[in-house]
Amino acid sequence: MNHRGRGWVVGAMGLQLAACGNALGGGGTQEQREPARPERTNDDAGEGASTTAAPTRSLSGAGMLRQRSGLKGAEPDLAPRQAGSEAIGSAGSEPAATPEDESMATPDAGWEAARCAGAPTRHLRMAGNLDAEAFLSPFAAPFSAENPWATSSFGSSFTGYDDQGRLQGGWILFVRVADGWDYHALMDGTALVIGEGHLSYDEQGLLTVEQSQELRLLTANGPGGAVELDLTGMTQLAAPNTITAQEVDGAEARWGTACASAEPLPPPSAVAAGPLCGAVATTRVSLSANLAADSAVANEPWDALAPSAGLSLPMQANDAQGTLLDFQLFLRKSSDDSWDYHVLVSGEVPGLEVASGSLGFNPNGSLRAVSTTRRLRLPNHDGTLGGPIELDFGVSTDAGGNGVDGVTSLPGDSFEVGQQRDGAVFDCLPHPPTAPPPASHVPSCAGERTTAVSMYFNLDPAAPLSDSVVAYSASTTVYDAALAPQPLELRFHHVEAGRWQCRVMAASAEIGVVDLHFSANGAPEAIENIPVLRLPLPDGSDGPAIHLGFDADWVFTSFSIESYGWLAPNGAPAHADGCVD
Repeated sequence: MNHRGRGWVVGAMGLQLAACGNALGGGGTQEQREPARPERTNDDAGEGASTTAAPTRSLSGAGMLRQRSGLKGAEPDLAPRQAGSEAIGSAGSEPAATPEDESMATPDAGWEAARCAGAPTRHLRMAGNLDAEAFLSPFAAPFSAENPWATSSFGSSFTGYDDQGRLQGGWILFVRVADGWDYHALMDGTALVIGEGHLSYDEQGLLTVEQSQELRLLTANGPGGAVELDLTGMTQLAAPNTITAQEVDGAEARWGTACASAEPLPPPSAVAAGPLCGAVATTRVSLSANLAADSAVANEPWDALAPSAGLSLPMQANDAQGTLLDFQLFLRKSSDDSWDYHVLVSGEVPGLEVASGSLGFNPNGSLRAVSTTRRLRLPNHDGTLGGPIELDFGVSTDAGGNGVDGVTSLPGDSFEVGQQRDGAVFDCLPHPPTAPPPASHVPSCAGERTTAVSMYFNLDPAAPLSDSVVAYSASTTVYDAALAPQPLELRFHHVEAGRWQCRVMAASAEIGVVDLHFSANGAPEAIENIPVLRLPLPDGSDGPAIHLGFDADWVFTSFSIESYGWLAPNGAPAHADGCVD
């Protein structure tokens, strides 16, 4: 679940292709996020592999660097099986509450000792270099959180801990502008901006940082406490963009893990208006595995303080606050056709058993029945117990299934095939704005006709060759001399290697075909047959010319990334509201 470690771009635009790594404390990747819950695979280990959160973490070398690509999108939901695990003495129904479940209004005493309360991040330092010779295009589109990698120059990942103690990933994206660099902080996997500012350098290279939006990690109650973002270590030299070091404080809230907490978590109250990022509690953990039918029956009684099993698997779940639980599932053969299972909390409290039951198998190795003696329930932070989490071993034959879609007992080795879980550590929703943003320009009530259309497009050289199939298109609205809106569309066809055609469509008619030629490295070589756009007037005559910006420098490229671009016409319609005469 790591970010794709490849960025792009090519020399003339001041960008560079770079392999991207993410080093945390000299070791593996930092990212620990809610898994995308794919179809069963044998490498789906859930929410990363970290066990102990330290108060301060340092990234040496490079963070995770990106030079324009895409942020990860929304994660799919895990569809439940047709039937759940069976309760004791029943088949094909959800487990009934056992007497033990009903009597447990509060968690076992060992739970609180097994929880790291965590500490919020309050300081993040990032050091590196921003290329002083980076190309500044006068036609670059403004930064967009919806399309961040197409509208920024360089970016690096970071991680921190929010006010709920959740490990949260983000990106700092840098945009080359005329008087320095703008930066934008985004929550990973979303279009939510959580911090912004500007970096400027004088003739001696001295840096001034201006912060326009404080960096605040998102919680279920809105943006949390302010994080001091220290960018004073960013230089501007004639050298490639890079991040050489990062440091972050805080500690993760986590069940089953001890930690050093430098600062207690603050009370759960919003300190600023903005997006909300709550959590969805896990309700189901599904397992596919085989338990060796020819293995020996365990001859020692189960001992949670000295657990032994024929198969032991690490698993994870999260509570309604987004706190992760690491637990270990132990499966041991109890008779010729049955296995017991026991769930222990991983970490600092030995023998903390939180779920148990047994699995029965048919002679052919298919799952016959599941019996639950104790269901898994995570404590809430207020001291009560949360809802039950189903351990889904598959639909047994007693429940009407085929008994082979989860755990089986066939001859050979015991092994895991894969596991899935639902829930989400982060479930983000935009917060309704309290007031509309102020208008930066109040147009005339009379409106203004369109006189020019600026543009920029990159056209993917790997797009299929065809003079009839549209490989990419873009559209906008322009206003004719009568101030009536008219559609304008550009349709791009990849006709041969290094050559594209752009069909210009306006007022439902084709007004011209532009030929675009590119060199082998994607730079523009020639643009031919640029049409003059004249929208028809109500009397049938042609209106005044509208300049199409095909002839500007570097408005078309063909670099080896996906096609994208934008059209930006001037002009405004006639209207009565919010205007001045």
